[in-house]
Amino acid sequence: MAEFLIFEYNLGDKSLVKGIRSMKPSLLLHASVIDGAVRTVIEQMLPAGFDCDRSALPRKDILRKCADLFMESLECRVKKIQEKDYGIVADLSGGYDSRAVFAGLCNLGVEFLACNDNLTEGDEADIARQVARLYGRNLIHFNTDHPLGDLQQMQKITYATDGLVNCLTSLKCFHDDLERERSISGRQSHFMGLGGEFLRHRYRPIRHYRGLTDMLRGDGFTNLFRIKDACQIVGIDPSEFRDNIESEIGRYPEKSTTGKVTHLNFERYNKFDNGGENRHRFFSWVVSPFWAKELFQFITMEVRPDKIDYIFCADFLRVLDPRTWEVPLYAGIMGINPLKKFSSFNFKVRLKNALRGNRYLYGVARRLVNKRGRSGAGVNEAARTARQILDLSTESRIVSAYLETGHLHELTSAYPHSLHFYQLLTLVLYIKEIERRFRDRINTDR
Repeated sequence: MAEFLIFEYNLGDKSLVKGIRSMKPSLLLHASVIDGAVRTVIEQMLPAGFDCDRSALPRKDILRKCADLFMESLECRVKKIQEKDYGIVADLSGGYDSRAVFAGLCNLGVEFLACNDNLTEGDEADIARQVARLYGRNLIHFNTDHPLGDLQQMQKITYATDGLVNCLTSLKCFHDDLERERSISGRQSHFMGLGGEFLRHRYRPIRHYRGLTDMLRGDGFTNLFRIKDACQIVGIDPSEFRDNIESEIGRYPEKSTTGKVTHLNFERYNKFDNGGENRHRFFSWVVSPFWAKELFQFITMEVRPDKIDYIFCADFLRVLDPRTWEVPLYAGIMGINPLKKFSSFNFKVRLKNALRGNRYLYGVARRLVNKRGRSGAGVNEAARTARQILDLSTESRIVSAYLETGHLHELTSAYPHSLHFYQLLTLVLYIKEIERRFRDRINTDR
């Protein structure tokens, strides 16, 4: 539970429930019944190591190969979908990954529906329409209500997605997909951008740490709650948690620190981000062209992490199709052309790379960001969510047995972003649903 609050997923093959393991990708499960008992053997299908071979190709050739492998992947998946007589729906937002998928499908001359949702983080429909018009395509925009106050429905959806994904985004996406199912007839495949982030943001080793274990123990790759606070919430000793981290990373087969960091990066996207994509499988066949074996292996095994950033992804899009940059990107960098060598966007990317690559600079930057954010709507929403968690914990003997919720209000000042508390709410709702279903089988003795 502490890992879930810190990283947004669990390391290794652990799940949130004791005795239930999550299978890694590329495994084949052989099951047979012998003398009335089920016996299983697990076979590894693909190499699992991530030690980088470091391609000797020039940067322009690396970009060209990425674009070619992406188009091969896209064409292969389109062919399979068409063989099975499924329609194709592709998202188009204001960002990178969906734009690449959209442009690739257009260049293949494929019939598909381009769709856009009213994101609660900010409406990107106008940008998406401009991109669609460049290619002579129509854009279907879905304007859906998101009843985020319905905790009962949120609890059911959290359980249905195995507690793997933040309850807030799960509920939003559920209603978006429900609206699509009402509006689009026939069997549909949903082309999405999972894996595209490996072309723009990969974990890279952080200087001044001795290795990946120290990076994790020092909150170097912490996504949400810091280790000491997450351990306080679940009532365990931080030193015990750090020993567990050392044990998990010790199982990694990679020899180099870069390889181990890449392995951790893969775990995050395969579990957290892929868990998010899998939400949509209730409604459609999810297709991820960026997640192709050849493209993924080339990026992770042959391209050093320090070569990957948002500028690299901008160049990838330009190689894929120059038209993708005729419309500016979403919100934060609206109107800024990342392809200009000297621009504020390039400066920000390089500054972020420098901060994330240095243990001490990154720590200072995080403290400044947190200090700046301790006011306004974010704090109010965090406090409201913390109160919901406290109310729910009083209703559940299991939640109150496993979580130390007494100091949540103190944490709302340390963590002004409500996402932290939605992650904790996800955990609480998951436990409550398990309690509802399996009340007599749960042992509250920790």
